[in-house]
This record gives sequence, structure tokens and C-alpha cells, in this order.
Amino acid sequence: MTGKIQITLKNGREFCSDQDETILESALKQGYSIEHSCKTGTCGICETTILDAESKAIVGEKILTCCYKPSCSLTIDSEYFEELKDIKSQVSPAKIDEIVHRTEDVLCLFLRLPPRVDFKYLPGQYLDLIVQGTKRSYSIASKPREDKRIELHFKKVPDGEMSSKIFAPISAGQLVQIEGPKGTF
Repeated sequence: MTGKIQITLKNGREFCSDQDETILESALKQGYSIEHSCKTGTCGICETTILDAESKAIVGEKILTCCYKPSCSLTIDSEYFEELKDIKSQVSPAKIDEIVHRTEDVLCLFLRLPPRVDFKYLPGQYLDLIVQGTKRSYSIASKPREDKRIELHFKKVPDGEMSSKIFAPISAGQLVQIEGPKGTF
């Protein structure tokens, strides 16, 4: 059995973390959206500084909240984003509603979600597009709309796995999947 550890954000918000969970996992489970993106340590968006801790030896250390499992109570230089509290990531089917070729190697896809899907997001968030088993992350290029259309932009990558599925064979009406929204804004 692991103990609960108190995590305090710089704006005074507090939550408990288990020793076997990362700070980010604990925060998100309890509805505290702190800055993050990839959740694997690759992007570095969740990097923060330990401002105070029971163990004074770690004060001032830079950590990634998506990787760091705390061993003592601490205060970190991260904020809680109230705007994200009701936004939950989900997997949903989407239909390609429109394809607009901007240039020979740039196109815009407009996706339409089913009426029953409540896909809330904020400008600056991204999603994963899944086409025929290939999954890639793309920034959402449109603001939330009443008609549930989502705009994504693509640049053709020579020999790119997703490019080969998007630039030639894709057509309006085709079903794809999305997973998101992801990240902070």
C-alpha cells in the first residue's frame, strides 16, 4: 500500500498523489488540468520546478510532471487551468466532410462528428487522427463550432505513412477515428 503525498500548485491548489503515480496522472484523475501535452516526457511541455518540498535536497530541481513520481509532499511551479476542467479526451468516429487542396502538398480536411458526440476543446489543443491503423497527432486548426466540424491541416511528407493515406486515396464521406482533445492550450 502506498501513501498519499500532498502536491501544491503555485496558485495554491492542492491534490494528493500516490507514490506509484506520476504527478500528472494524479492531477488529471482528480480533475486538475496542469500543463501537459504528450504524457510521455518527449515534448517537455510539463516541465516544472520544485519550489518547496519536505526533502529540501530536491528544491529547485526541474521535473517532468508526466514522469515524476513524488516521494514526499512538494510545491511545484505549475498552474491549474480552470478552462480545461470539463474537457475530457475521448475516441470518436468522424466523417471526412470536405477536402480542400490549398497547394500540391498542403490540404485541409474538415471532419464532422456524430451528433451524439460532445467533443469540447479549446483553441491550441490537438487530437490524434487514426486512418487505416495509422495514428498521428495534429493541431486543431478551427475554433469550436456549432456544426461540430473540425479542421485539420496537412503537409505532404515524402514517403510519410499518413501522407500516403491522406493525399491520394482519401475521399469525402470516408470514416476515420479521432482521439482527443489532448494537451493544454
